[in-house]
Amino acid sequence: MVKKILGYGILVIILFFLAITFIPSSFSPSVSMQMKSDRYTIQRVLSDIHQFRLWDPKAISDPTVTYSYSIKKNTPFIEVTDSLDIIIATYKIEKSTLDEVHISVNLNNLEPLLYKFKLTSEGQSTLVTWNMKFDGNLMMLLFGVEGKLEETFLGGLEKLNALVNKKYF
Repeated sequence: MVKKILGYGILVIILFFLAITFIPSSFSPSVSMQMKSDRYTIQRVLSDIHQFRLWDPKAISDPTVTYSYSIKKNTPFIEVTDSLDIIIATYKIEKSTLDEVHISVNLNNLEPLLYKFKLTSEGQSTLVTWNMKFDGNLMMLLFGVEGKLEETFLGGLEKLNALVNKKYF
């Protein structure tokens, strides 16, 4: 009887871990920040791929990596190369208008991510909204990935705001 209960208990635990690993879930973190600058200035900083790693909170900060700037088909991008000369990430401007900026983040062995920035004029300031959508699994939901990404994005917007104010004012 005890063996049967232990067996069922282990089976339930295995099924639980399989479920949280394989049940899909969608995420769409989004944060906004009011910046005391015009849309044009913010759009220029967002679209300057050279500046991207200065404010992106997920940028690789390892001193052994190198960043190389290139343009393909009139699209600027940065390749991040490790110490073994292996390209580990690519950041690329996909779209840049006064209303929106899209930056793709391609990390090796992961689905490409698309950061979307919406710029809305509000008097003499601009509301900047950073969002993205991606699919994951139930385990990510249980660990609060969306909330953690929103905290990270908010930190990135704070760095972007400081860069905009430092560079242009």
